[in-house]
Amino acid sequence: MLTANDWKQNDHFGFSISISKDENILLIGAPGPIFEDNEEQGKVYIFQKNQNENQNENEWNQIQMLTANDGKENDNFGFSISISKDNNILLIGAPYAKVGDNKEQGKVYIFQKNENENKWNQIQILTANDGKENDYFGFSISISKDENILLIGAPGAKVGDNKEQGKVYIFQKNQNENEWNQIQMLTANDGKQYDGFGVSISISKDENILLIGAPGAKVGDNEEQGKVYIFQKNQNENENEWNQIQMLTANDGKENDFFGVSISISKDENILLIGAPRAKVGDNKEQGKVYIFQKNQNENENKWNQIQILTANYGKENDHFGFSVSISKDGNILLIGAPLFNFDSDIKQGKAYIFQKNQNENQNQNQNQNENQWNQIQMLSSNNGEEDDLFGFTVLISDNYLVISAPISYSHKGRVYLFNQKQNNSQNQSKIEYDLKSEKEL
Repeated sequence: MLTANDWKQNDHFGFSISISKDENILLIGAPGPIFEDNEEQGKVYIFQKNQNENQNENEWNQIQMLTANDGKENDNFGFSISISKDNNILLIGAPYAKVGDNKEQGKVYIFQKNENENKWNQIQILTANDGKENDYFGFSISISKDENILLIGAPGAKVGDNKEQGKVYIFQKNQNENEWNQIQMLTANDGKQYDGFGVSISISKDENILLIGAPGAKVGDNEEQGKVYIFQKNQNENENEWNQIQMLTANDGKENDFFGVSISISKDENILLIGAPRAKVGDNKEQGKVYIFQKNQNENENKWNQIQILTANYGKENDHFGFSVSISKDGNILLIGAPLFNFDSDIKQGKAYIFQKNQNENQNQNQNQNENQWNQIQMLSSNNGEEDDLFGFTVLISDNYLVISAPISYSHKGRVYLFNQKQNNSQNQSKIEYDLKSEKEL
């Protein structure tokens, strides 16, 4: 379990998390801290995995704490974070930052690694070229594998006369000057007022596909059912432009589902995971669902189709299953947060669920199972969980770890939990299980 060295009440440590490809660096956002008398200016903490072979390799140590050079009260620096593949670039959102006279327009900060000192330094501040008050630029962020493309959501942005329709901005790296410049601004073709386009975003490994959630979107007569939009990169090598190619909705969608609050895409772009945390399941209001979409393998039709709906085996009313989602690179393992789950007498303690893809190719088809189905294999909770922890608020899968946050735990100070993988082989099927990595407070 990880905590900040300067842990304080209302820090909300773990509000956002990101881990490097080599699993050596863990980035943890705490948008709530007071810094130099500025309430909710925000901080981001960098943890490094223990490299000493003679010591416990399961330990992580805090090596740096980041703040914005121009930080102000209520910026919420650390609300969103993303780390590049090689740890070189850190992207940090402050969606409530004031820009000029525009309150809550939002900023995004870029930090670059100094190899000589193993430290990260602020090198650039990004704002939208057409930014306005209450845009919340930086509410969501994502960085491509090669650091070339940055994707930044501004779900509060006004489009035409539509308040809070939302926009997403694309920045590209200038290789000569080592800075990023805005090259495109995306909106939904059918966008409407209060869609919240850009609440969630994800970029594929090769930058080809962008996934953008609009959980407030109206579908038919259903207010706030939610939509997810897919944009594809122009295949003309001389043009760096993304165009909308598909709009996804849930086949069984209803009012107030908030489909698209959370999204994740597999490494090969084949599988999309989309959360609808306020969906009703049976008689249980806001229990939550997660939808799986698979890419059509027909090369002439670049579309994704809904193939499965996931719910928790022990789901209850108001769990908000699907508030956070993460998919492994190969699409085999799914991690899903239900931060409002009531555990015994502890209200909103939270849980996280692991689903694994069916691996048995010789299964009985009469059991309604096939190789493109995921089944719940484990349910996770914290060993020291309490009421209002919101365990599962943010979830993340890497090659060997599950990272799960509880940012409201312990008087809103926040904690982050690491689980590591153990694998048991049984006959033809391999079952993945996870154990809590460490109970040491750092």
